[in-house]
Amino acid sequence: MDNEKFLQRLSFCFTLQEIIQSFTLPEIMEAARAGLIQDWIRENVSDDAANFLSQDKISEWNNDELCLAVCQIFSVDLNSLTEYEAQSVSRAIKRKQLKEIYIEDGEEGAIVTNQRELLESLNAGYIVIYLVGGIFQIPLLKGGVTYIGRENALVEVSNFEDVSFDRAEIILKDLQLFVRQPINIECQNSTNVKILRGEKIALDNSIKKNEIYRLLQGRNAFETFEEFDERAKKMNGIVVGEVALEEKNYNIKWQVFDLKILWRLDFLNVARKFLTGKFFSCVVTADFAKKIYENERVQLVYADFVTDGNFPIIRCLYMITADGIRIDIKVGNIPLIDEIAGMQNYGSGSVSGSCGRGYGLELIENFKNKLNPEVTFPIIP
Repeated sequence: MDNEKFLQRLSFCFTLQEIIQSFTLPEIMEAARAGLIQDWIRENVSDDAANFLSQDKISEWNNDELCLAVCQIFSVDLNSLTEYEAQSVSRAIKRKQLKEIYIEDGEEGAIVTNQRELLESLNAGYIVIYLVGGIFQIPLLKGGVTYIGRENALVEVSNFEDVSFDRAEIILKDLQLFVRQPINIECQNSTNVKILRGEKIALDNSIKKNEIYRLLQGRNAFETFEEFDERAKKMNGIVVGEVALEEKNYNIKWQVFDLKILWRLDFLNVARKFLTGKFFSCVVTADFAKKIYENERVQLVYADFVTDGNFPIIRCLYMITADGIRIDIKVGNIPLIDEIAGMQNYGSGSVSGSCGRGYGLELIENFKNKLNPEVTFPIIP
C-alpha cells in the first residue's frame, strides 16, 4: 500500500460512510494494521473507537478478527460483503461465540478450530490456546504454551522419535493424543490426556510384518491357487489404515457414521485397486457413537483378505473398540445414507439388526456392492 496516497484520499473523507465508499474492506484492514487510520477515527469519531483498533489489539488478531472489527467500527452493511469477506466475518463471529462458551470461567486465550488458526495464534504470541473440536498438530519448537481441549479435540503425533512436551514446557489439558509410531510420550505436567496408540500391525500379535509383506507380493510360482488363498485367509485382522471420527459426519436419523479412511502406505495399491471412489460408513447408535467419539476418536481399520488367484484382495473392513466390540465398515458406490433412504423409498424394510450379524464389505461375493434388502444393518449395541 502507498501510505502517502492512502492518507491523501483519506483527507477527503469526513464520515465513516464516506471511507467505506472510498476504500475497499481489504484496504481499510491494511491501513489499520499500518496504523494509518486510527488518528482519523480519534479525531472524527471517538477515542474509544480508535482504541478498539489499537495496534496492540490488532497485533493479536488474525485477518478474520480484524475484518470483523472493521465491520463493527464502520457499520459495514453485511450484504455488501463479498463471499470471501462474509466467510471471514462468519469465522470470526464463531470464534467469538466459542470464546464466550469456553472461557467464561477458564484461562484467557485464543480459540482455534483448525490448524491454520492454531499457527496464526502462535504467531500472534498466545500462550494459552483452546483447541475446539478439530484435529491438530502441535509445533514442539514453540514452547511455553498451554493447550486446552474442548469438544474432544484431537492432537496427532506423527514423530518418529520420542516426544517430550514437558521439555518443551508445553502443557496439555483435556485432549486426546493419537500416536502413530512406537515412541514414548512425556507429558507428566499435563492433565486428563488420553493417549491412543496406532503402531499395531495386526489383531494377532504373532503375525509378523514380513509375513504381511510376502502376502502383498502375490502368489509365488511354486504355490497353488488354493495354497495362496489359504495363506491369505490366515492374515485376518491386519491393520490397513485409521479413521479419525468427525462429529459432523454422524447422522442421528439413520444412525450412520460416514468415515474417511487414511490408508497405510503399504496397502495403498490394494486399496486403490478395489476401493477407489468408494464411500465408507458404519451404523452405530447415537449413545455408542458418542462414547467412542469421546474416548477413542481414532479407530484402527482392520481387514481380512482373500485372493483373486494371484494377488490378495480385501474381503471386509472393520474397527474394534477398546472394549473388543467389532464395528463392520460398509463400503458402497454411493453414501450409505443415500442407499438406506433409497431402500426406505422402495419399501425394503426398516433399518434394524443385532450386534451378532455384521454387514461389511464382501468384494468377492457382492462385487458390485448392491444392498440385499434381506440383510439387516448391525446397530452396535
